[in-house]
Amino acid sequence: MRVEGHCPWYGRLRGYRAVYAGRLGRRGWDLILVAALVGLDRGELVTIPPLQNEDEWSNWEAARRALSQRFSHSVPAARYQIGVAAQQAA
Repeated sequence: MRVEGHCPWYGRLRGYRAVYAGRLGRRGWDLILVAALVGLDRGELVTIPPLQNEDEWSNWEAARRALSQRFSHSVPAARYQIGVAAQQAA
């Protein structure tokens, strides 16, 4: 089973509107919706219709996965230990 979620509120954000206001119109929003459905059909976990280069998403996702594997340490990084910040500031 696959589930698709839409964020209609996203189009109400000021920055998003500023980028797309006047460029999309009704037909443009229809194209975005169709693109989202194509992404669902392709099995994409996340679909960002305006992103032209699919490799940019793949590279970001690979970097995110690699970084997330480093989140399981049981000890905070040295820069967060008491005294380290004071020593670096001196």
